Amino acid sequence: MTSIVIVGAYPPPVGGTSIHIQRLHELLKGSHRYNPIVIDPYQPPSVDITSNPISNVHKTGPLGIISLLKVVIKIKVMQPDIIHFHVSAMTKFIFAGPIFLLFKPSNSKTVITIHAGSLIDELQERNIFIRLLAKYLMLNFDKIIAVNKSLTKFLIKLGCNSEDVYTVPAFLPPTIASTFELSSAVTNIHNIKKRIIISSGYCIPLYGLDIIANAFAKSDYIKENYYLVLCLYHTYNESYLEKLNQILSKVPDSLIMKDLDSEHFNFMLKNSSIYVRATDTDGDAVAIREANYYGLSVVASRLSSICRP
Repeated sequence: MTSIVIVGAYPPPVGGTSIHIQRLHELLKGSHRYNPIVIDPYQPPSVDITSNPISNVHKTGPLGIISLLKVVIKIKVMQPDIIHFHVSAMTKFIFAGPIFLLFKPSNSKTVITIHAGSLIDELQERNIFIRLLAKYLMLNFDKIIAVNKSLTKFLIKLGCNSEDVYTVPAFLPPTIASTFELSSAVTNIHNIKKRIIISSGYCIPLYGLDIIANAFAKSDYIKENYYLVLCLYHTYNESYLEKLNQILSKVPDSLIMKDLDSEHFNFMLKNSSIYVRATDTDGDAVAIREANYYGLSVVASRLSSICRP
């Protein structure tokens, strides 16, 4: 049985990368061909089952030099066949990555999945030293997985061997679960013969949720035909949340849902008609892949809309 250590975020909290790692961990565990272990350097251990070593999920955070050393030590002790890093903040990992590679077990193969669709713009804006450091780091991984073709082309142009770079979208089929409250909400919305427009993200200006809310508030046509659902999670800017609530006070048929589990979010997504991604700086979104999976119409920026399941 092949042992794999997956290094990256694992729920809670919910996020695009953490949900992908959770689904990947479950898929590998269910195959009975692999022994997957997750090490999450971002969140501290808790009483939650997902932080229990029995579940093969270890949380060593919060992120910092101590957490990094804990990850290095755990990997040394486990001596896995494969170490698989999942990275979204790639420009930060450029500095931490060499430490992982320096102290990795000699027999372990290394793989990195880069989830940051925005990496292209970020590196192009950095100085030549940062770009060379990124190239050096990438060349020292055995295999590189990019979540979209644009990122793959960029990595090859950066100097990575095309035979070692693979395009694998960060999508694994989601599972769905409901609650009485969610089922009732969907039934009530459909009873008033309206279709659902849904969006999701951190409650911060980056995700442009106020743009969507304002579009509803200013359009009688949209208000007459659609119901707005905003799914917020993980990070809350209180002043921004207050701004959203003020706008939505002009949109009677609207609802804010906070911190839904992935299964519950997918229930709402499947029962919607349109998914909107109003940010133009987030280059790869799992939620867009999920919306495509359910056949929803998707409204997104050019950067975000390159995502396909």
